[in-house]
Amino acid sequence: MLYLHLTENHRTEFRTQKKSVRMNSRFYLHNNIRKDGTSKIYLRITSDGKEIRYALDLYADRKFWNKNTQRLTGKSDEAIRVNLILDNIAARLSDIKTDYHLKRQYLTAEKLLQEFRYNIPKVDFLAFFERQIKEESNYLNPSTIRRHKKVLGKLKLFRPNTLFSEVDEKYINNYIGWCRNRGNKETTISGNIAVIKKYIRIAIKKGINTSIKSDEIKVKRVGGMRENLDLSEVRILTDFYEKEDMTEIRKHALGLFLFSCWTGLRISDLKKLTFSDLANDYLLIEMHKGKKPVRIPINVPARKLADSINWNLNYSEQKMRDELYIIRGLCNIKKKVSFHVGRHTFATNYYRKTKDLLMLQNLLGHTNVRETMIYTHIVDMEDDEGIHKMGLDF
Repeated sequence: MLYLHLTENHRTEFRTQKKSVRMNSRFYLHNNIRKDGTSKIYLRITSDGKEIRYALDLYADRKFWNKNTQRLTGKSDEAIRVNLILDNIAARLSDIKTDYHLKRQYLTAEKLLQEFRYNIPKVDFLAFFERQIKEESNYLNPSTIRRHKKVLGKLKLFRPNTLFSEVDEKYINNYIGWCRNRGNKETTISGNIAVIKKYIRIAIKKGINTSIKSDEIKVKRVGGMRENLDLSEVRILTDFYEKEDMTEIRKHALGLFLFSCWTGLRISDLKKLTFSDLANDYLLIEMHKGKKPVRIPINVPARKLADSINWNLNYSEQKMRDELYIIRGLCNIKKKVSFHVGRHTFATNYYRKTKDLLMLQNLLGHTNVRETMIYTHIVDMEDDEGIHKMGLDF
């Protein structure tokens, strides 16, 4: 029969009919001192004459470290934060020991550390975030994964060690303030919060206890002015495309950009197109974002571009973005030129001509008309018959 006895300093004693095994876990500071006076905190587990040391991603000021309590003294925000994390780690270690006892399983120091490390994502928000990104990289668009990794990187800079228990309304508001102090635009901050909200929602679905529910995280909708080109600027770029000698990649990047100006397609959808997709007078495509099937008529300028583009080429998005930046300078375009600007250009010019918000919603593949309404602020031009008329005016 197996008995469990909890003692001071997180020591657990396992007794069997054959032998008694003591397991002791303590936090201590490494001897190395950084320039800021802090040292890394280690977890030491001893059992059956063996000792295992594990470096935590935590640092403490040696002046405030109490060896007896294994915690920081004082009531500073940093002391409270570090102590809270250590309390959570200690509680997790105790839970593992108890679980093994109840299951009548033999627990070694190695197993205890292995179980602890495996379960870190259940208590550590950033560890969960990172592991979930790896899982989603199998089916999400690479550009989406890159964006999520950027948000994770910023969260690590904002607060390197963050438990789920710490992610509450105050944490979200402090992060927003931190981003503003770094000069981030409101649109960027809103995008960051939307990503954080997503991973909180995933965590809840996986049964992880969180201090805040995903529906309690409000993502501010930022209207703002979405950069777009008018038709005269599109004409300048089209003339450059048709008349200038340029490298294959530069011509391909500009061709795809201009095609986006007439169809509203994202770069992720453009890269999926083949010449056979363009055989008819319209495109039938399931948009990568939202997975919504969309029917897009091909007007005269779009048809001309479709026939000139080599749809078998496959350059990276970054390289094509670099080429568009160069083209912008060569054509003396003052506005930003990117694939997303191409989509905004289509949407704004289409609405200028038609004022048909619902049709624009369908063409863009928006699930909510509120996403489309951002383009209504530029409407002061005459009515027309839609996307084909827009093309004939070119």
